[in-house]
Amino acid sequence: MTGFMKRSSTGQRQRGLTLVELMIAMTIGLVVITAIGNLFISTNKSVTLGDALSRNQETGRFTLEYITNYARLAGYSEDGTMPDIPLYVTSNHPSLSVDCTGADADACAADDVTGIRGDRLALPYYASSRTLADCAGGQAGGTLAARYVVNVFWVNTDGVLMCRAFDGQTKAWLTTAASPILTGIETMEVLVGVSPDEESFHVSSYVSISDVINGGLNNQVLALRVSVLVTSQEQDTNAEALDTNKQVRTYAVLDKRLPDFEDGFLRHIFTTTIDFTNSRYN
Repeated sequence: MTGFMKRSSTGQRQRGLTLVELMIAMTIGLVVITAIGNLFISTNKSVTLGDALSRNQETGRFTLEYITNYARLAGYSEDGTMPDIPLYVTSNHPSLSVDCTGADADACAADDVTGIRGDRLALPYYASSRTLADCAGGQAGGTLAARYVVNVFWVNTDGVLMCRAFDGQTKAWLTTAASPILTGIETMEVLVGVSPDEESFHVSSYVSISDVINGGLNNQVLALRVSVLVTSQEQDTNAEALDTNKQVRTYAVLDKRLPDFEDGFLRHIFTTTIDFTNSRYN
């Protein structure tokens, strides 16, 4: 028994870490944790930026495609009994008496309308025996009474693309309220392609809606150029949610320069040009 205890007391002693070794281990661990944290933050920012870019592209493309679909209906008249006007900007229409400066002004196109973000676009067509849909999804023509429909588009103060259909013959809106189409739009601007005279078949210049109205160019309208500024965030979202290297950013959307932005949100301008294929020149 004594020999056993003696051998046990002289066995190999256990050794711990020295202070230097502990500090080295902690330093290495801190470096590794910092590297992993930076990689996570960088990856998270990349994913957020990629999502914002994808969302902007989807919003911009869908907005312009949606407006284009109804712009191609503009001036349509199945039986040819109605004058083919592709842009509704004047009360001097031979078949209608809509007051574009009075009670029915909201059914007419206009530049930089108070209370909305940018321009208001009004695209009329005549629906008779053929069933057509207005911009809010309502039915026009077909089994319903023939009517002169004006599809009206604008961006409200919350950055939402809105549409509403107007009956140009009964002088009444076809829906009780406007329909929201898409969010995330800062503004919509419009330029109108006009010919040099009423006998020409080509666009000589792009002018504002006001120029069309003031110059009496409604019978010379051949095309439309629409541009929207899309943002990755909704109006009241935390500005720190997406870091795009905050700095003053300036945007000019067609003929309009917007106030500078410095909120770090990702923005893109999308533009398309649309020929009015139903104009009387075609």
